[in-house]
Amino acid sequence: MAAFEDKRSPLQRFLGERVPCKPVEILRGRLAGIPAAVRALSSAEIQRATLDATKYLTAEGWEKEDFFTELGESVFNMETAVRILAAALIVPPAAAETKAAEAVPLTSGPDQVRALLEPDEITLLFQEFCAWQEERSPLSRAKTLAEVEDLIEALGKGQVSISRLNAFDPSSLKNIIYELAVQRMSATRRPSSPTSPSDAPAPASSKPSASATAATSSSGPTLTVE
Repeated sequence: MAAFEDKRSPLQRFLGERVPCKPVEILRGRLAGIPAAVRALSSAEIQRATLDATKYLTAEGWEKEDFFTELGESVFNMETAVRILAAALIVPPAAAETKAAEAVPLTSGPDQVRALLEPDEITLLFQEFCAWQEERSPLSRAKTLAEVEDLIEALGKGQVSISRLNAFDPSSLKNIIYELAVQRMSATRRPSSPTSPSDAPAPASSKPSASATAATSSSGPTLTVE
């Protein structure tokens, strides 16, 4: 029997089917204590949710120009949130990561999200999802270089698990790599030699000759050297 050939790309083999997820903690309203979690969505899934929201609203009679009005933008944002939640809400798994194939959707789809949840509940759940996205990418909201350096230092000291990098988005990872490169170059850059020509004092000017003084006097202000 021929050996099984893994035809996945190196990226697919590295990532496997792991999908980061996090339990949702709602403390008020009808959804207080709901057993739910949100899972990470790929760029393709978010794009699909946005496109499906456009198609749905267009089929319902909305014109694309309407999306540029205040009311149309609000409706479009709500429908996009419905689509994203339909894909992101899952039954809480046992671990912080789960396989995509093993993730159990919390709802049957966008129609159920739209039918069962009130607008403020959709907004609340969507805010939970967005807040988690920011939590997974702390560098995207870092306000100072010190905040970035603190995270890198924590990684180096082992105070933050290396597995946490699996949850960072590409932008965060690029910022980490860039900051490490800057620190490495700063540490290895040699200081200027104290005897380098640029640091040596300029030689004292010699007293001008009589001919030079005369030439200056004839063409402009007299040069006086003390």
